[in-house]
Amino acid sequence: MPRAVASHPKCEACSTAPIESRTRRCGSCSKRAKTEDQAREELIANTSITDQDLKESEDYGLIKVLADKRHYDDIAVKTARVIAALSGFGLEPRHLKFLKSGSDRESSLIKQVASPMSRSKRPDAGEQALEMMREISNLTNQLHFILVSSTLDEEIL
Repeated sequence: MPRAVASHPKCEACSTAPIESRTRRCGSCSKRAKTEDQAREELIANTSITDQDLKESEDYGLIKVLADKRHYDDIAVKTARVIAALSGFGLEPRHLKFLKSGSDRESSLIKQVASPMSRSKRPDAGEQALEMMREISNLTNQLHFILVSSTLDEEIL
């Protein structure tokens, strides 16, 4: 039976994940949890994304293949599921590329705000900066939802 990674007391994902799998950020505690990488065929089968949409998503930077050029991490799997669902509404990766550029700009802004804290000499500065980035990200996601919903409500009414 695979060994579990060291875990945060509140983190179910960390405590049950096998060490032999790939690392990813744990949403509960910001520690590194473990997940299995997926080959291209597995990703397509597990997410219902088409091969063409996967290729285009890679071309537009929406999905990243790992350094070995054969496997995808859990972020890629989650992204592929969403892209596959959106394709059911007629949206293709080329329609979604603006979301990538927007998220890149948003990430840069958040890093810019948190970077002074991360450079602090305090021993917990990195953890506090990470927590600040997470909080700002959560707030900007809420704002985005409110703005889009408000605009759509105005258009529908």
